[in-house]
Amino acid sequence: MHAGDLIPGDCLLLEAKDLFVDESALTGESYPAEKMAGVVPPATPLAQRKNALFFGTHVVSGSATAVVISIGIETEFGQISQRLKLRPPVTEFERGIRHFGYLLMEITLTLVIGIFAINVYLQRPVLESLLFAVALAVGLTPQLLPAIISINLASGAKRMASQKVIVKRLNSIENFGSMNVFCSDKTGTLTEGIMKVHSALQLDEQDSEKVLLYAYLNAFFQTGFINPTDQAISEYCHDHIDVSSYKKQDEIPYDFLRKRLTVVVAKDDLHLMVTKGAVSNVLDVCATAELAPGKVVEISQAQAQIQRCYQDLSAQGFHTLGVAYKEVTAAPVTKEDETGMIFLGFLVFYDPPKPGIVETIMQLKQLGVSLKVITGDNRLVAANVGQQRRLPTSSCWRKTCLCWHKECGRVGEPSPTRSSMCSWQPALTLAICSAWRVLRCSSPFCPSCPSKFC
Repeated sequence: MHAGDLIPGDCLLLEAKDLFVDESALTGESYPAEKMAGVVPPATPLAQRKNALFFGTHVVSGSATAVVISIGIETEFGQISQRLKLRPPVTEFERGIRHFGYLLMEITLTLVIGIFAINVYLQRPVLESLLFAVALAVGLTPQLLPAIISINLASGAKRMASQKVIVKRLNSIENFGSMNVFCSDKTGTLTEGIMKVHSALQLDEQDSEKVLLYAYLNAFFQTGFINPTDQAISEYCHDHIDVSSYKKQDEIPYDFLRKRLTVVVAKDDLHLMVTKGAVSNVLDVCATAELAPGKVVEISQAQAQIQRCYQDLSAQGFHTLGVAYKEVTAAPVTKEDETGMIFLGFLVFYDPPKPGIVETIMQLKQLGVSLKVITGDNRLVAANVGQQRRLPTSSCWRKTCLCWHKECGRVGEPSPTRSSMCSWQPALTLAICSAWRVLRCSSPFCPSCPSKFC
C-alpha cells in the first residue's frame, strides 16, 4: 500500500516505512495516525494498535505490506454498520404518546362498561345499551390525534429550518425537551479541529523569535507529507518571517522510531542542522542546552528545568514539540549525525475553541442539560478544554472511570487499570451513552452517585 490507497479490510502490518493513516472515519480525529509493524498486547485499545490497519481508512503517506485478516461485517467498521440495523430505542416522546394512549383507553373502557352497566341496571334494552356504549367509545377515540401531533411537529421542523437545522425525524424535535445529558466529541465540535501555534518559548518560558525561526525553517523546507504541525507553523510564520535567504542542503525525514524531523539549511557560510519533534526524542540527541541567547550549558544542568517546563505546558493541555540545532560543515547528513545538538526551546500548539461555544454551553446549563465530553485526546488536554469552556472536571474525565466489557457489550464497574475514558473505541462510546440513557443520572462519574456504574 502507498499514499492514497484505501484499506480493503482490517489488516495486520508485516512491513511499514514512514506510514501514516487517516483514521478520522473511525476515530473522528483529524490528525493522521502513525503505524508500524510489531506486536501489541491483546487488550490494547483500537486507537493504540499501531500494528493494525482498519477498513474504511486510507494511507496518507509512506508505504506498507500487510495481510488482510477481516473483511465485510467482521471488520471494526462493519461492526459499527451492523448496529445501524438494530431497532432504535424507544424515545421519551414515543413513550409519552403510548402512555397517553393507554390512559385514554382506560378512561374509554371505564366509561363504556359503566354506562352499559347503568343502562342494564335501569332495565334499558340490552342491545340498545350496547350500541350506545360502542358509539360512545367511538366518539371518545381521538381520531385526529396523529394528525394534530404531525402538524405540530411539522411546524416545529419549519421553525428549526429557519435556524438552518434539517430535521430528519420529526419526533426527534420533542426529544430535545426531555434531554438532560448531552454527550459530545471535543475535536471539531467544541474546538475548530485545526492545530495552531500558541507560542515559541525558550527554556525560561519567555517568547523566542529564534525558536520560531528555526521551527519555521524546519517546517518550510521539509518535503515529507503535509502534517498539521507543519501547516500550523507555516501559516503562523508566513507573513512575518522571511527565509528566502536560506537554501536547503539536506533532509532526514520524520519517522515514528526517531519521532523527529531534521533539515540542513545554509545561509552564506553558515550551515545549520535544525531538528524538531517529540521533546524526549529531541533531548536524546542533545548534549547542551541554550538557556538564553548566548548562554549554553550542559544538558544535564538544564534537564530538570526542561522537564518542569514541559510538564507545565502539558498540564495546561498544550501539544508541545522540542527544537534543537547545531552547526555543521556541509551536507549531506545521516541519522548518525543527529548527535551533540543544542536544545533551543519549545514550540507550543493548541486547538482553538469554536466561536460562541462558551455561550452555547451556558445556554445548555440554563436549560438543565449537562454536557459530557467523550474524546480520544490526552486527559490533560480534555481537562484544559473543559476548564476553558467552564465545564466541571468530571465532565471530561475521571482517573478511575467506566470500563467496557467487550463480551457483553456493557459498561461495568470502575477499573483502576483504565486511567482515562478518553481512549477511543466506538463500542465503548455507545455503551457509555446507553448507560446514561438507562441510568438517567445527571453525572454518572460523580463519586457521590449511588449507581454501581460510578
